[in-house]
Amino acid sequence: MTILENAIKRFGALRSADAPEWADENGVVPTIYWKPLTGEEQGKLMRMSKAQEDNAEEYGARLFITKAIDKDGKPLFGVEDMPALLAEVDFTVVNRITSEMLNVLSPKAASKN
Repeated sequence: MTILENAIKRFGALRSADAPEWADENGVVPTIYWKPLTGEEQGKLMRMSKAQEDNAEEYGARLFITKAIDKDGKPLFGVEDMPALLAEVDFTVVNRITSEMLNVLSPKAASKN
């Protein structure tokens, strides 16, 4: 197999991060799943954010909404959730998970995965 064929074969694997900060009243910690970001999705997000004149936080919320799914592949959030994600939740959780979505981890943290 070529490198590209291997990359394509491994592309669809689900990735996940727990959000213990968002545990429910029974202590159940939600898990946010996503599939890797494609170049096509990145371009669409960039164009959408540019058209909306998004700041970094709005871009992060838009990425989170676009990529966050449950274990069955169903979206966890919709565009209508953007105001709440920006103003009513601990945004460090969104930042942490979107950083993982973009694989923006330190080399030390990345080596643990």
